[in-house]
Amino acid sequence: MKRILKVFLCVMVLTGMMTISAFAADASVGNVPAGVTITPYTDDGVQIEASEDGTYADQAYYSLTCSSGLISAGGQYVVLMAEADLSGSTPVYTITEDSLIYINQTESQEGSVSFDKVYPSRLTDSVILLSGEAFSTNPMLAGTVRVSEDGLLGDVNNDERVTSADAQQVLRYSANLIEFDSTQIQRADVSDDGRVTSNDAQWILRYAANLIDQFPADN
Repeated sequence: MKRILKVFLCVMVLTGMMTISAFAADASVGNVPAGVTITPYTDDGVQIEASEDGTYADQAYYSLTCSSGLISAGGQYVVLMAEADLSGSTPVYTITEDSLIYINQTESQEGSVSFDKVYPSRLTDSVILLSGEAFSTNPMLAGTVRVSEDGLLGDVNNDERVTSADAQQVLRYSANLIEFDSTQIQRADVSDDGRVTSNDAQWILRYAANLIDQFPADN
């Protein structure tokens, strides 16, 4: 497992897959073991407090700290996030190039290891894993992230990304070529004018091309 993680780390560094995302969503954080602290932040770096229903609004990245007497100074530790099925009592996931949405490496201090920005490349139900010499099982489940059912604004095809494919779907809907369900209509109205038109498709295209980092409906 350690060798596999090192390979993934090298591949992601070389291909730029660790580029910071502009995504944000409402989600809950769970399955955090003793000794681990996971703190959500907005894209602007503001720490988020949980709402009454246990979700964190507009979270974009996390800080993570693991404290343990088994962790010695100078050890190498890897944190990663991977897409997961959280429908059952135990998270189900497989670490592959397609499912991996974040990975990074750091050196531990005596008694703890910390990551300032665990910043996933896309928002989806996922596991946060920690790998290193202090753990008998590698990687260790450090927590789970469950995205709210409202999903990602602009993501009408439900693939947890905002791409030109979503813009094409919006254009087809605005031309009465296809139908959307109520969730898709909510996600498609990125201009927040109460309608789904070609204007929304243009906003989505600009977002997908990284020309903007938020929609009018985000404000």
